[in-house]
Amino acid sequence: MLVNRIHLKGYRNFENIDIELNRNLNIFIGDNAQGKTNLLESIFVSSIGKSFRFSKDESLIRWGEEEALIQVDYSRDDGQKIIDVAIQRDSKKSIKTNGLTVEKNSDLVGMTNIVVFSPDSLNLVKGSPSERRRYLNVELSQLKPNYKYLLTRYTKILLQRNNLLKKMAEKPQNRHLMPVWNEHLVVSGTELIFYRLEYLKKIMFFSEKIHDRITGGTEKLTLQYKSSLGKINDLTKEEIKKAYYEKINKGLDREIIR
Repeated sequence: MLVNRIHLKGYRNFENIDIELNRNLNIFIGDNAQGKTNLLESIFVSSIGKSFRFSKDESLIRWGEEEALIQVDYSRDDGQKIIDVAIQRDSKKSIKTNGLTVEKNSDLVGMTNIVVFSPDSLNLVKGSPSERRRYLNVELSQLKPNYKYLLTRYTKILLQRNNLLKKMAEKPQNRHLMPVWNEHLVVSGTELIFYRLEYLKKIMFFSEKIHDRITGGTEKLTLQYKSSLGKINDLTKEEIKKAYYEKINKGLDREIIR
């Protein structure tokens, strides 16, 4: 994949800029606060639909402007893709790819593959588990379209199940509905975990070699997936599913009381 061109208008500190990129290597040089990171951020926004630095879209709009426009021209094996993002101060945002409207951010994921390394990336090591989980979700959603579908489905199932748990505290007769939601949750959850484990194994293969080269073999790097299900790194998909069922059924009464 190649990024051919970036056009920004009313974005961050850019009033109006159009950049043609070299197909081999591009280096941006400038003093602090000149917009180097803003430029890279705009590519990320066109790929994911939101910033990797700030949660509010309005922060991307240049001071004194009512709208920020981002247009990025990509080349892929399957052809050219032009992504337009328009962000307005009233919290409205529109995204188009090759002129066709994209309904939500998640529909962008996978159209282009972007990797960002910034000071905040160190949170992968020193941050909370949620930071690492977010990283896995973003990367796998770009690489595996089915993962994005499973993650969305899992989130909806979890919400529905939690709503049922709240009702069961007052209406125990609804308990007969729980096995259905447990089944859906376990099936989707198992698939997500297995995707993450496979991805982790691939990362570990390269990470171990790189770390060994950096340290001259004096240190050994290991990566493990820590799950509430226990030690699952070497389990098969069916074994993970079984462990998931055991955990979810064992803790059901406690969840209802809570």
